[in-house]
Amino acid sequence: MSWLVAASQDIVYQIFFVYILAFLIPVGGLTHCIAGSTEVLVGVFAGEATFFEYLGLFLVSTTLGNTIGGLVRVALLNYGQVAGSEKASTAEYTGQDPREGSS
Repeated sequence: MSWLVAASQDIVYQIFFVYILAFLIPVGGLTHCIAGSTEVLVGVFAGEATFFEYLGLFLVSTTLGNTIGGLVRVALLNYGQVAGSEKASTAEYTGQDPREGSS
């Protein structure tokens, strides 16, 4: 999300990317280890769950899921960026140092 917001030139697109990407988490039935901790900790403080249930059943599993999902997503985005970029052909390479002036 931070890459897309930083790359966006217009404030409307920045808001759009934040909203859409944050909206996908609950729509997909996913949980976020930090945002979801608030809900689960309220249950712990209300006596509906134990702290060990929070750690073992919620925090560890969601953190692993967020880590694996984030790694896959970033790997796919990086691959798409590299695969989609134009590759300079070897014919364009002159071998001259760009710091040297043209002679």
